[in-house]
Amino acid sequence: MRRLAVLACVLAASPARAQPRGDNTSPPPPGAPNTVVPSRPMLTWFGVQVSDPPAVHLQLSTQAAVGSYVEGQTLVVHVEGVDLDSRQTWKKVDLTRFESMPIVSIEVSRGSAGADIRLEFKPGIVPTVAPAVNLGTDGFTYVLLDLSGAVVPASVTGAEPTTTDEPDAGPLVVEDRDLGELRTRQGLALDVSAGIGVQVFRFGGESQTDFGISGLNLSLGAWITDTSALVVRATSTTSFREDDDGSSVALTAVAFTAGVQHFASDEYFVGGGVGIGRALIDFESSDGNAFAFQVRGGMTFKPSQHGAYYVAAEVSPLYRDEAWLIGAAVQLGWQLY
Repeated sequence: MRRLAVLACVLAASPARAQPRGDNTSPPPPGAPNTVVPSRPMLTWFGVQVSDPPAVHLQLSTQAAVGSYVEGQTLVVHVEGVDLDSRQTWKKVDLTRFESMPIVSIEVSRGSAGADIRLEFKPGIVPTVAPAVNLGTDGFTYVLLDLSGAVVPASVTGAEPTTTDEPDAGPLVVEDRDLGELRTRQGLALDVSAGIGVQVFRFGGESQTDFGISGLNLSLGAWITDTSALVVRATSTTSFREDDDGSSVALTAVAFTAGVQHFASDEYFVGGGVGIGRALIDFESSDGNAFAFQVRGGMTFKPSQHGAYYVAAEVSPLYRDEAWLIGAAVQLGWQLY
């Protein structure tokens, strides 16, 4: 009888007191994403193998201690000191249709000082797992959670979740999108930010500097790869200065640009663009447009399933008729990806 192993590309995190051994190196499991190892300790992927034997594979960006404990019919596997990869889609995975599996679902979440994977076992089956930690030849650390020690009821032992007409060449690995998929930066690129700013006005060899605020700033575009996006951006700085008659005047530099944003690593990004700008006096537009460009760089933090917060520094100069109005800011924002 042909045997079929289904490997589902899903994202997850994990921990049970197993320590990796430096001499225990092996190729990555089939279906593991072939990506650059992140610089931060993260759980970057998990795969579900429903037979030959039933198992769960975890992909980590670093070596970590793995532990487990039981809550009723649920076995909680904990991986110490790792976060969940924000590029992944973390959701509960229903495995009830695979009769050969001793578990009915997997749920991944951030735990205390690490990541938790909750394996819910079928009624009557004692939650059991045998973890093994291996160093992958691709630079990742892999945790194999072998479920073959869990006793599956005789009525379903050996049941095939599906069939195949392919020649019998051992377990067949296929991808099942219903079980979850890699969450990369894709689709809509959106971010909003605000912060503190400074303006420098230069004309005829003289300059004036004033402090103020930045924002609300907005970027909108689309990810063309999982690291780069094409965006249009609106950014502004506003300062308050004294006019010749002693009254307070608000000077706002607004730039509308088209350009790119690029993540150089999992956390750090740069961006830039060119376009047009305007100077507003007391929030009323002056005559004529100026040439504008902007550059910025930042770092993301507190990533979630849908995006991350960030801090960034941005410079947005306007130029017209030999005069410069340069806006610079430090911003706190949120990025959708």
